[in-house]
Amino acid sequence: MNYKNQNEIFKILLSPHRSLSTRGFYFVMFLCLIISVGVGLFFYSLGAWPVISFFGLDILLIYIAFKINYKSAKKTEKITLTHQELIVERQKLFGGSNSWKFKPPHWVKVTIKSHSNSSSRVVLSSHGEAIFIGDSVTEIERIETANKIKDGLERLKLSS
Repeated sequence: MNYKNQNEIFKILLSPHRSLSTRGFYFVMFLCLIISVGVGLFFYSLGAWPVISFFGLDILLIYIAFKINYKSAKKTEKITLTHQELIVERQKLFGGSNSWKFKPPHWVKVTIKSHSNSSSRVVLSSHGEAIFIGDSVTEIERIETANKIKDGLERLKLSS
């Protein structure tokens, strides 16, 4: 174990949930293909053969929509608390990442902002800089993450 890992108080990885597995994806695509071919053949038998190309197009659009959805699952946030800093690293949808460092970490304020539509956002702020975290996870996971960060910061303040 290197020194940097010994220095970490905690590390949290937030990633969006996707309920459809790869096997389920292939099943849904196969089902769409069977339905599309069946309806296409029906229209072909009625003499509307130009319609068949549109049934291939709808399968392509469904496939692209699923792939974009799976790609968005790679949008993760990694929150690391060390004795020297709080680091938030956010992976972008199409590659790359952003990183924020809050130094010293015991100055970081964790706030849960509630909205009128009963959703909330977690805000990390320090020295005039603020960011929202956990927008891609559920409400419960956001609140649990905020509480874990608050607890970690409290432990850090007590150990100083």
